[in-house]
Amino acid sequence: MPDSTSPNIFVRFFMKRWLRRLVLLCVSCVLAYFAFFLGLEHAFPGETLSRYIERQIANQTGVQTQIDPIRLYGLQSIRVPHMALIAPPSLPISKLFVVNDFQINVLPNVFNRSLGARADIYGGKVLATWKFEDPDKLGVAIENVEVGFIPAVNLNEFVNVRGKVTRMFASIQNLRGLATQEEQLPIGIILGKIEGVQLSLKDVEGSPLAGMELPPLQFPEVVVEADYGESIVIRKIQLTGALEGIVEGQIDLNLSDVLASKARFHAKLRMSEELQEAVEKNPVIKSILQQMVLCGDVIDAEFAGMLRLWNTPQKKCS
Repeated sequence: MPDSTSPNIFVRFFMKRWLRRLVLLCVSCVLAYFAFFLGLEHAFPGETLSRYIERQIANQTGVQTQIDPIRLYGLQSIRVPHMALIAPPSLPISKLFVVNDFQINVLPNVFNRSLGARADIYGGKVLATWKFEDPDKLGVAIENVEVGFIPAVNLNEFVNVRGKVTRMFASIQNLRGLATQEEQLPIGIILGKIEGVQLSLKDVEGSPLAGMELPPLQFPEVVVEADYGESIVIRKIQLTGALEGIVEGQIDLNLSDVLASKARFHAKLRMSEELQEAVEKNPVIKSILQQMVLCGDVIDAEFAGMLRLWNTPQKKCS
């Protein structure tokens, strides 16, 4: 009588043999996969890529940048420890804007069908999202950024600025044009809110506000709406606090010399009772404000000039 167990023994023998081979093959593939990326991480041409990106930005926009060598961290992310916009030699600062710990997720977020990036700037965070279904757009969210820490903000001749961007959203809507170099500048919108804003006058010789002694102006909330492209169009800056009202305007960018960009703003702002009292106590300040910008208790004037040098404000009383 034949041994009925022999085929089963035969099958089990080969199944175990091939199963072991399959397991070894899978383990080998995984180890090879990780070894490849580990080797790629150490051999990644980060310095070369950084210098290439710097040259491309300079050639396309005229803006000088400083980018640390790009680093690849395994399968997780690509990181840049430090990036900066370099200030022109004529300015008293070396950098206009600095970004730290910039990270791009290598693997896409499968569930959201998107790619993400983040960075640290001036005490806050920047989060960027690119969605597969809308490849021409990039969304950027900014949170808890200290405005007064940004060197470029306080280069103006009028005021020192303090405040925190609690939440702001921006979008770039022409990624395809930028990638193909058909367009030089990003096009998009900015919507957001800045809290705890404080403006204190600078006593700069030659400034129309030089010599004025006013307490710092406090603004609990500032709402911003703007479009940007070849020009930055300020659709609304809404102030509440020491001055209440709307500022509108436009900045026509000069890429070869950003601070030579021409700007014009129209402000219509009502003074708070506390500010009116402070102005009334100083007849000289009141007289200067009445000549330049003040219509009753309302500032109604147009400000124009270059970002580095503003003309005397023109009173409108509209």
